[in-house]
Amino acid sequence: MTADSEPKKAKLDPSAFYSSPFLLPVPSMPQLLAGVPLTSVAASNAPPPNGATVPPPPANVCLAPITMPSCNNSQLQNSGSLSKVVHIRNLPLDMNDVELLQLCLQYARVSNYMMLKGKSQAFVEYESEAGAASFVNAMNSIPIQVRGRTIFAQYSTHQELKLDKNRPSQSSQADQEDFDKVQLFQFQIFEYLPPL
Repeated sequence: MTADSEPKKAKLDPSAFYSSPFLLPVPSMPQLLAGVPLTSVAASNAPPPNGATVPPPPANVCLAPITMPSCNNSQLQNSGSLSKVVHIRNLPLDMNDVELLQLCLQYARVSNYMMLKGKSQAFVEYESEAGAASFVNAMNSIPIQVRGRTIFAQYSTHQELKLDKNRPSQSSQADQEDFDKVQLFQFQIFEYLPPL
């Protein structure tokens, strides 16, 4: 493999460390491992009823403001980068069509696909842009690994997959061979029937 064809590694967003939704421990670690009742944490965030004083939060918990990342789909739609076709890369070399479809059909209906087996890549066309968006967002938020390889997904620059109809694919050749075997078997059965 050359440096150009090496799979790109995911980059971590440094702002994610500052907007962590987790409770941060302070020096009294054994108390944190024992657990803090959620009612005491929720009570510390509630407004005091009728001028009553609220006890401070437990000493072993640091309550940081929580900001969740948001996805701005309108920005993606305006830039024209949304597509029904998704480019998937870093697939295992021995991954087959059934495994690819099992991965992709969890998110929406697939209308077409094309595997580039020698390059560990695939193009998957969903029936709608929303289906493609759900797959890309899921793969980018929680990357998965198949046989030790992290799968990456992004929108393709193509709006639809156009396959060459004159060039039969490997799967269609295999299907045709299976069909020929079945036809041959059926004809052999009729040849060996006794005459009436």
